Amino acid sequence: MAQPAKPAAPASGRANTKKELPERFKNHKHVWVFVEQERGVVHPVSWELMGEGRKLADKLGVELAGVVIGAPGEATQAAAQEAACYGADL
Repeated sequence: MAQPAKPAAPASGRANTKKELPERFKNHKHVWVFVEQERGVVHPVSWELMGEGRKLADKLGVELAGVVIGAPGEATQAAAQEAACYGADL
């Protein structure tokens, strides 16, 4: 005879804690998407996330920022310009 399944234990640790946002961050309401590069090539998921970020920013009525991560140079400059094509506000 099979034993009935036990209910899942409640989550423990930080997942169960509810913290208030520090006062200095409460006025920050924009959406940021990090655009990651590797060897001068933007990871395609960055552009997918930019599209979802655009939807969220529009829903919230805030700006969308594309934060490009990469080495200084032409590839990073191009990625920053391309971020606007995918919805980042200028």
